[in-house]
Amino acid sequence: MAVPSVWFLNLDADHELARPAGYAPTAAVLARVDALRARVREDLFEDGDVELVPGVDLPAAARGLEGRAWCMTPRARKLLTAAGADPVASPALEVLRRVNSRSFAYALTDREEGSLCSDDPRVLQDYLRAASAGTQWLAKRAHGMAGRGQRRLAGGALSAADSQWLAKSCELGAVLVEPRRELELECVVHGEVGRDGTLRLAPVLQQLCDEFGAWLENVPDPPLDDVERAALSAAAAQAGRALAAAGYFGPFGLDSYAWREAGRRRWNPLSDLNARYTMGWSRHGLVPCP
Repeated sequence: MAVPSVWFLNLDADHELARPAGYAPTAAVLARVDALRARVREDLFEDGDVELVPGVDLPAAARGLEGRAWCMTPRARKLLTAAGADPVASPALEVLRRVNSRSFAYALTDREEGSLCSDDPRVLQDYLRAASAGTQWLAKRAHGMAGRGQRRLAGGALSAADSQWLAKSCELGAVLVEPRRELELECVVHGEVGRDGTLRLAPVLQQLCDEFGAWLENVPDPPLDDVERAALSAAAAQAGRALAAAGYFGPFGLDSYAWREAGRRRWNPLSDLNARYTMGWSRHGLVPCP
């Protein structure tokens, strides 16, 4: 029987990774986190596990137990330690920031034509202004959660507010700009990188999200053909090896999607990579990856 753990569900970890110095969540961020905590507990918690809620003392029996977090950021480690838990080993903050940035995932595979990732706002602005008028684009900050940190843009011209958003966003890291599409299918593969670099992966799941990319639920057996499934498996294995090479160990989730273009289905096997726990992540079903 597994020994219980103390969990800190800092679902706002990406906000801290973007601005780690002195980070404190706003009331609005805490409200979004609170709305999802119960769903996360259903997937992650084992019998006897306890949740650490800031401002609420842990039961005496929970003191000294291993402390775990959605993402073991400095704030998570500090709060777990102060509460009397013993935080598990985790990668350094610099590693967490690097592997969770958009640019890390962008560099892993051949991206579909049209996307660009840069920390130079002038490069991004010029790229969008040169795009065909009327084309629709989506800009994503280096770190974001639940569909936040994104902006919809139009090709051919940028407003002053658009240019300012890009400039401010680049101060936090490279921004990914990609064509905005009507997605036909979204999938996720959950995995775990061991401290020795070993990789375990779970079966692919279909991921249901709202129009802004915020997660709703995962369902099994997505309608993938053999080519798409093979590309996704290869991308997940490649991502796991890249995470290990970068010094990361722990849970991760890889997102992918399909869209239709000129009547033909297109497939992007690696759209986002989250080096932390992700919605619907479960240790059950993980198997070694050769």
